[in-house]
Parts: sequence; structure tokens; C-alpha cells
Amino acid sequence: FGLDTDGTLTLMDEVLTPDSSRFWPEEDYAQAFHEGRNPPSYDKQFVRDWLEQARHNLRHAQGSLGLGDYAWACFAAQQAAEAALKGLHLARGQVAWGHSILDLLADLPEDVDVPEDLVEAAKVLDKYYIPTRYPDALPGLTPKEAYTEEEAKKALEDAQAILEAGEVRLGKG
Repeated sequence: FGLDTDGTLTLMDEVLTPDSSRFWPEEDYAQAFHEGRNPPSYDKQFVRDWLEQARHNLRHAQGSLGLGDYAWACFAAQQAAEAALKGLHLARGQVAWGHSILDLLADLPEDVDVPEDLVEAAKVLDKYYIPTRYPDALPGLTPKEAYTEEEAKKALEDAQAILEAGEVRLGKG
């Protein structure tokens, strides 16, 4: 950026993109600087981090499916959906707590349309948060014995659908 021979300021790079980490809202900058803290930023790297983690969790679920570790594939799929939705909440300026996919969907702002198929997917994925990991969570069965290839495949499909819906709402799909 700089001034040309006519005195016109020229800006380029990411200055006008919503994920710019080099620019801050003017109204909060001086006070934050005076208090010795970081000012609010337009940086959206934290949203990208959550989405990348969601993609990683989904790849892990796919790998576990391929190994025949169906319980762990179901859990990793649940984690992928959770991370994707937490990223969406953060992008909308919300703090998201908890692990329930259904609750994370329900707590999205009213202007975010949540299709019924994602609600149904959330209900299934929520069942994979605890019992997939603990040998005493299911009566008479360990997770290794309890979960099937079909359940794992469906969990991956459901998590993929939630991740894709989140990416579309963030303009990444």
C-alpha cells in the first residue's frame, strides 16, 4: 500500500476481507492499546482452525472405519460434527459450549435454517459421544462389540453432511 504521485492511497492484499488479521476496529483499538491488551481483530483464523479440526476428525473416522474400529469411527464422526458446528457458532460471534450436536444446532441464530435431516443426524451422532469410548457404558457389551460397520458408515455420512452445511453457511462450500 502507499501513496501514488497524485496523493491517492492504494491498498491491496487482505485489507477488505473479513479474515484480515492486520486490521482492527478503530473504536476499540486505542483503549485496548492503552490497557496493554490485544484489540479485537477481524481475524477469522480461529474459525478456520475449528473447520480444519473437523475435517481432520472426519479423516480419522474414515481411517477407523477402514480398520474395522467402528466404535472409534462413530466417536470421531461425532467429534467432526461438533467441531464444525463450534466453528460456525464462533463465526457468528457466539460462544458454543457442550458436546451435544443437537444442542449446538438448536443454539444457532434464528436466521440459520437447520434442515430436518441434520436434526435427525444430530440425534444419532449424540449417541456416540460417551458409549463409544467406555467399556462400562453399555450393559453387557464393550464398544468394540457393540458398534457395526453400518453404524459407522452412517455416522460418517451424517458428520460429512453437517460439516458441508457449516462450510456452505460460511461461504466455503
